[in-house]
This record gives sequence, C-alpha cells and structure tokens, in this order.
Amino acid sequence: MLMVLTKKSIKKFDQVIMQWILSEFKKDQGIDLSKDNLALQRIKEAAEKAKIELSTAQETEINQPFITSGSDGPKHLVMKMTRAKLEQLVGELVEKTIAPVKNALKDAKMSTSDINEVVMVGGMTRMPLVYQTVEKFFGKKPNITVNPDEVVAVGAAVQGAILRGEVKDVFPQPQTAKPVWRYMFYRENGQWQLIIRPSADLSFPAFHRLLGVFHRLR
Repeated sequence: MLMVLTKKSIKKFDQVIMQWILSEFKKDQGIDLSKDNLALQRIKEAAEKAKIELSTAQETEINQPFITSGSDGPKHLVMKMTRAKLEQLVGELVEKTIAPVKNALKDAKMSTSDINEVVMVGGMTRMPLVYQTVEKFFGKKPNITVNPDEVVAVGAAVQGAILRGEVKDVFPQPQTAKPVWRYMFYRENGQWQLIIRPSADLSFPAFHRLLGVFHRLR
C-alpha cells in the first residue's frame, strides 16, 4: 500500500509553520508581517527549510536578516524551532492523513493485517511523526528501502518496462470490471431523445456522470 502526502497536504503543513513564525515574531517585535508579501515569501521558504531540517535534527534555527524595518531601524527574524514544537503544530494534520487510508481499506474490504508492505511516497513522509503514525496504525514498520522522492518515478519506469515487454513478473492483475451503460429513450415536445448514462461500479449514484443528451428530430 502506498502512503502518499499530496501537495495540498504539504501546503497546509507549511502554512501552520508560517503562522507560528509570524506569531512568534509579532510577540517578540510587535510587528505583524502577515500583510508584507515579500516577508511572507521569505518566511514560506524558511518554514519549508525548517520542516526539512527537523526530519533529521532535533532543533534548527530560522534566520531571515532584514526581514522588515521599524522606527528604530532594520529588524531581523531569528528564532529556534525544535522537532517537538513542529510535531505539536502539525500533529492534528498528520492524524488526518489516516482517515483516507481507513476509507481506502474499507472500500477494498480489507484490514491493516491484509497489507504486506506500506511504501512511503513523497519527501514529507521523512518526517519522523509521519513515520511513527503510519507504523502505529498498520502495526508494522513502513518500507523505506525506496527513496520517497523517487518512488513515483521508479513505478513509472517499471510500468514503462511492462508496456515494452521487458518486465513480466510484476505485471498487475488485469482489470476485468467493465462499466455498465444504460440507455433511455423518451419523447418530449414531439421529439425523441436518447440519454446515455454509465452506471459504472461506484458506491454512490451521485458519482455517476451524465455523458450527454442526444436529440433526434422527426
């Protein structure tokens, strides 16, 4: 099973760290940088850098000199951030990533014991808290033998080799399920109309998509 953190999720993590930096700077200097676009861009980059560094270090320094200026001259943004603080800030977000996993298992009518391997995908999965949360949920250590930044590319390479006939032993099971097409004729205002609607194999009728309405003139 692949454990993936999307760009949207990563953005939320960065925003939480940014808000903490802004709050700490305001408490220390009495200056609100939330409306300063240039400062925000620098803080965004600093937040991402701190997040990455805290995947391997217990503490990091956030240092952005001349971030703004006040009545008494230039101001520098300098503060320490610990891994413990980061985990406190993003803990709720990490827990939320488990909900889609539960849904996927439920839809597949499987339990965590049915999963042989959990492969981590994306640089964010290097965060120790993410690793620990996944390990706790599945009851097994995630597979980290593949670089999480490269695992998608590796999978694409394998699929390419399969399509070229170079690899056979990892070929996935063929998908035999086919969508069911439903047709309906009816007459309105003296004209026949045909509606084609695929029922597919979806859990909720609301997910079904109307392909179009065809009119037949007399």
